[in-house]
Amino acid sequence: MSVNGKENERFGVQKMTEAIDQVADSANNLKEEAAALARQKGWTEPQRYDYDTYNADPKPGEGAGLSDLPEWASNAAKYEWKEEYGDVGPRNEELEKMLFHDEYLNRAGNKFDRLREVKVTAETTHQPDPVKNFDDAGLHPVMRENIKLCGYKAPTPIQAYAIPAVLTGNDLIAVAQTGSGKTAAFLIPVLSKLMGKAKKLAAPRPDLGNGFSESLDCVRAEPLVLIVAPTRELSTQIFDEARRLCYRSMLRPCVVYGGGPTREQRLELQKGCDVLIGTPGRLLDFMEKPHILSLHRVKYTIVDEADEMLHSDWETELSKLMSGGGTYTKQARIIT
Repeated sequence: MSVNGKENERFGVQKMTEAIDQVADSANNLKEEAAALARQKGWTEPQRYDYDTYNADPKPGEGAGLSDLPEWASNAAKYEWKEEYGDVGPRNEELEKMLFHDEYLNRAGNKFDRLREVKVTAETTHQPDPVKNFDDAGLHPVMRENIKLCGYKAPTPIQAYAIPAVLTGNDLIAVAQTGSGKTAAFLIPVLSKLMGKAKKLAAPRPDLGNGFSESLDCVRAEPLVLIVAPTRELSTQIFDEARRLCYRSMLRPCVVYGGGPTREQRLELQKGCDVLIGTPGRLLDFMEKPHILSLHRVKYTIVDEADEMLHSDWETELSKLMSGGGTYTKQARIIT
């Protein structure tokens, strides 16, 4: 609604009108300042994505054109193991800074200690004692180091009970509020148990330290861990946490989700995958191509946001995923 000068005087809203203009100008200035700051941090203007180029099979001379297109979350940098490494890989300071010291990483809030006051109810035939600190939890040395790099000082209530439950081979159903550390609660014990066995259990994969040739080095992805989540946002969040907790280990995480180019995700799988995170639809798409993905090595199956995933809308997809691996006979299921 517009108000002219005479109406301003008549209704006595002159000061209000001036204030509205000032607020509008201030808001525009803030937007410009925020945009300038975002550009300084490396953010760019939104642009259309060329899905046809990404999903097409590469043709001679085509690869150079792909480098100008923006990256997807599934292509995020991860620790790449080399055959020359011993039991623990060397530090990668550049990757370490990216994984653990980025200014956008979530950190514990000022009232984090209040989480310890949360009452935990556990229903089980044999309840393991909750862990009070990560150093005494029986975790692999690499995992303990990664936890310190993540800045985790002490287990949250859900972690204190979930870690010993998984380490002792129990199935687990966990319910906790958002922000209570559920993702780390299932990733820490699962990845820790596999770190010392990866060479024995993992499928063959190329030595990425010598580069990767799509025509020569592709393998079938045979993950040891399958994590199913309902949305791509949640899947990529779990993937980011897995990248941190798999650091300096042989375990290689991958993520697949709808809305992203299948070719890029396929190539990541065919470089080798030990920890696979994904949405049901895209996981099933790759399962229909057994030369790309097989779940016969799966030791742990994790269903995140189970209250949504177990809804009837997901019943068909989840049944197919659960029948694709050997998890049910090995008592290694986690539902959160």
